[in-house]
Amino acid sequence: MSGLTLTPLLLGGTVVLIASFVLVSYNRFIAALQGELANTEDRIAAGRRFYNGNVRAFNTRVESVPSNIVAGMFSFTQFEYFEIEDPQARRPVRVQF
Repeated sequence: MSGLTLTPLLLGGTVVLIASFVLVSYNRFIAALQGELANTEDRIAAGRRFYNGNVRAFNTRVESVPSNIVAGMFSFTQFEYFEIEDPQARRPVRVQF
């Protein structure tokens, strides 16, 4: 059994032995999951910035001459920025295993 280490784990009052390669695999999984969560948060933030940038450009056009004349003719109105006002929705998501 070279290179294989057994690690004791207390599970509900019972000692269970876990092979070290399972723990290494689990740690790699957790690291990969954390990376994916960070990438997902970054993509969401980038999408929000992209949307708000387009809203800013559109709203500027609706207010500026001569495009405001065309906007008035076709009843274009300003869009609202994407903002989260609810403090509960702003909290980080908790992931538990």
